[in-house]
Amino acid sequence: LTQLRYYFDVNNAYVTRKLKVLALPFRHKEWERTVGAHGRLQPPALDVNAPDLYLPSMAYITYILVVGFVMGANGTFTPDVLGITASAGLMLVLLEVVMIKLGFYLVQGARIPFLELCSCSGYKFLGANLALASKHVVCPEAGWAAIAMGGANIGTFMVKTLRQSLAAGSGGFTPGFMTEGMGSPGRKEQKKRQNYSLYAVALAQLPFLWWLCRV
Repeated sequence: LTQLRYYFDVNNAYVTRKLKVLALPFRHKEWERTVGAHGRLQPPALDVNAPDLYLPSMAYITYILVVGFVMGANGTFTPDVLGITASAGLMLVLLEVVMIKLGFYLVQGARIPFLELCSCSGYKFLGANLALASKHVVCPEAGWAAIAMGGANIGTFMVKTLRQSLAAGSGGFTPGFMTEGMGSPGRKEQKKRQNYSLYAVALAQLPFLWWLCRV
């Protein structure tokens, strides 16, 4: 519960700044997490680079409602749609989290916290909501453009964020734990494999978004 509370420690200022980072990750320069008293990582309310579960949760719920609205407008809505959409979205996030954890563990033995990966993966629902709105309110071409833009943005964001977690070497950044002695891997081959894994995660965001916006 303490760790879960950490990921929901947000305020209005954090939400605004985080949305700006997600919308324009290419312009964000400083990605390192900040450390407060006693060597503990700052919560999201005090550090825009900290992962949170508030935005992903709100975006996930909004995504379910948007899909239901779109299908209702098309005349294909049934009560089962909301449950199926919720289950499909959740399974997609869990599948991606498991794949990332397994991949990075096999590459360099890195153990990134489960909730941190859920946070990173869940941000894609923000892009899915924007793409669905563009597709059905503006035109299909606008939807495709929004999917491409959203895939590039969330892919860049995940590469930058996960790289900071992997800098911990053996376990990533864990809320409440000391960060002293954390260093980046020294071997070039390991660094190369790490970069390939990060790029694979980034490229996977485009088909994930396409799948979420297929309605």
